[in-house]
Amino acid sequence: MSRSLVIRETQARDREAALGVVAAAFAREDEARLVEAMWREDVIALDLVADEGGEIAGHCAFSVVTAEPPLKGVALGLAPLAVSPARQRSGI
Repeated sequence: MSRSLVIRETQARDREAALGVVAAAFAREDEARLVEAMWREDVIALDLVADEGGEIAGHCAFSVVTAEPPLKGVALGLAPLAVSPARQRSGI
């Protein structure tokens, strides 16, 4: 039986699992610490997880990009984007 994959906004209850996915995907803690800092500083404009049957299989964060001279609209930067190593290259 295949589990359904849902992309949804990250909830507080997802954070620990999302950090685990980020650390595993990059095989180090640096990116997970970045995500924690982004949460702490409330700079994430869009925070998503890939939920596969109740398990977090991926996480991505988008933050507002600023530039000089100022941009004429809103631009979002994607970083980091992480998928559990077991699910990489599977379309998530």
